[in-house]
Amino acid sequence: MPPNALLFTYDAVLMYTNINTDHCLQILSTHLQKKEIRRKFNYDSTTLITALEIVLRGNIMKFGSMYAEQIKGIAMGLCPAPPIACLYVSLTQEALTVTKYSNKLVFHV
Repeated sequence: MPPNALLFTYDAVLMYTNINTDHCLQILSTHLQKKEIRRKFNYDSTTLITALEIVLRGNIMKFGSMYAEQIKGIAMGLCPAPPIACLYVSLTQEALTVTKYSNKLVFHV
């Protein structure tokens, strides 16, 4: 890599528990309410956003005899966690990184 190159990396394990729930819901809601996205995938955005809110805010786990509510991030054991996290990171990082450095990117996956 050239000496003036910037390297962007993501930690997939830490990503789940460090996602700000409110910001995640805001970003996903905005994206899922876009007419072109709703038309392309044919879904009810209100129902989907409500389901996402239930998943992100209603996670209660049991450890032995103790119950705990996850109040930050996305629980890694939930089936929708990987796609939610990936979509959130994709939407936020595209806006922050790719747009800012698009004319300088050598390689982007």
